[in-house]
Amino acid sequence: MTIIKIGHEEPFKGIASIDNLRATVPEALRTAAIEGSAMLRAAGVRHVLVGGVAVSCNGYGRTTQNVDFAVGPCAFEYRDKAWFLRIGLPFKILGIPIHYVAPSNPFEQAMLDQYLEIPAASHVPVLPLEPLVVMKLISRRHKDLADLVELFKRQIPNLDSVRAFVASNLPSQVSMLDELITCAEDEMSQEGIP
Repeated sequence: MTIIKIGHEEPFKGIASIDNLRATVPEALRTAAIEGSAMLRAAGVRHVLVGGVAVSCNGYGRTTQNVDFAVGPCAFEYRDKAWFLRIGLPFKILGIPIHYVAPSNPFEQAMLDQYLEIPAASHVPVLPLEPLVVMKLISRRHKDLADLVELFKRQIPNLDSVRAFVASNLPSQVSMLDELITCAEDEMSQEGIP
């Protein structure tokens, strides 16, 4: 396990975990993630935590107003010529919106399928750093790219595995990845972080 300390922040243990949220997000958001996972588990829906909360679980405590879960196809049902979220799955917990992400193409489906699970009680599956980076590179939203720079600043020792994963799964984005890593290194240098 790698322990990384950036400035005055708590050390990052190098493993994506819901426990990493204790000091980085409001308790209601953490509770919504835990309860949302429990409800998905009870409904038999394979899932994994993604989005801003997964970014926080991977070491960069960024602000977000919702909890995102990537879910398997059984989270949805087809009726009236359209797909709908299954009845009984939560839209809000403690006032926190719960969003469900279904893979939008066969590549995302194959990649995420490895991480979707029906977890044991009291466990919340969190998307690990490598596939999280791929999802954010695919989206290319400004906020997602900024998340990557901040994650990389906290993950420098782990970036070889990230680069290998991106090269293997999304080779067209290796140059973008390298630019973002360079940006993270430049920012660390400017901020006086060794």
